[in-house]
Amino acid sequence: MKNIVKSCWLRERSTRTRLRKISTLLVCLSTPIANADLSSTSLKNLIEQSDVIVFAHSIKVEKGSNGAGYAILTAEKAIKGTAPSENFRITWSSEVHEQQIDANDNRLLFLKGNANGEYTGTQYGRSYWNVETDSSINPACSSYTKYRYPINMIVIDTKYIDSGLLINNYLKEGRKSISILCLDNVQSIFQ
Repeated sequence: MKNIVKSCWLRERSTRTRLRKISTLLVCLSTPIANADLSSTSLKNLIEQSDVIVFAHSIKVEKGSNGAGYAILTAEKAIKGTAPSENFRITWSSEVHEQQIDANDNRLLFLKGNANGEYTGTQYGRSYWNVETDSSINPACSSYTKYRYPINMIVIDTKYIDSGLLINNYLKEGRKSISILCLDNVQSIFQ
């Protein structure tokens, strides 16, 4: 009799354990993922929604321990709208997909202005493109941004591909080829 009671207790215990594991799994699957990827948007929408598109250079950056911070930038060339005439400030939070700017960065910025003369990114997580320059790779494209996350969440419309903006499998990073967005003629492409 003692063995039967022990056997039933062990079966009941393993059933409870399984139920707890299943319950935990269901809770985990039903919880929103905090680090989910950004949804896609089109380049056309990004351009249309931007008040100002400008090449800029960061001259001062302050970051807190949590990742939030700001950058002071100087506008170098306006692509759309009127570039800020003086140095301007962009702030960011510590959110997962928030783009941050580092000191001495060159960026192509897609911005919305407000009544106070301050600027924010047009679309969360996709508005600050890092500009890299290396004419030794291809003299036809001396400035570019790598078309990888989060920038690759921007769908490049056919008219921009046909104009030479997107160059597929351009750079080798380790064993992987990546595409780039050639920014040399971006002023005429974005018109």
